[in-house]
Amino acid sequence: MNTKKVADLPMVSIDDLDELERQATLEAVEVRHNAYVPITGFKVGAALITVDDNIYAGVNVENHILDVTHAEVNACNTMITAGERQFKVLICACKGNGVPCGACLQLTREWTGPDLLNKVTVIGVNAHDTSKVIRCTFAEAMAVIDAFGPETLGINPLEH
Repeated sequence: MNTKKVADLPMVSIDDLDELERQATLEAVEVRHNAYVPITGFKVGAALITVDDNIYAGVNVENHILDVTHAEVNACNTMITAGERQFKVLICACKGNGVPCGACLQLTREWTGPDLLNKVTVIGVNAHDTSKVIRCTFAEAMAVIDAFGPETLGINPLEH
């Protein structure tokens, strides 16, 4: 059984990221303000860096029929619309740890490429404190079991 926790992932200063990673991380934090989340209020911004060094961003979108499109998926949609099909860095910005949820990792896995699972970088950033970020491989992020638990969302499932 997987027991890796977010706290086990490597954390670095944002200044340790390369220039393109830093730019994309700050873009994910900034674009997060455009999220449309009338139901949960939980805003997420995401950005991708493609193998051609282009940055594509996305935000989460909720609507009244409880359909939710995650920020990472919207960033992939923008990348695909632009004609690209593979990214090398996935960035998630939200309150808390910023690690993409399991659904986003599964959905975006298709565009990491068959040889990139351990080469793709995932950056998780707390949108309220960008000084330190989680920086790990895609495979390490997929092993995390507590990325978006009830405490991250500020809910107690036993009360509902």
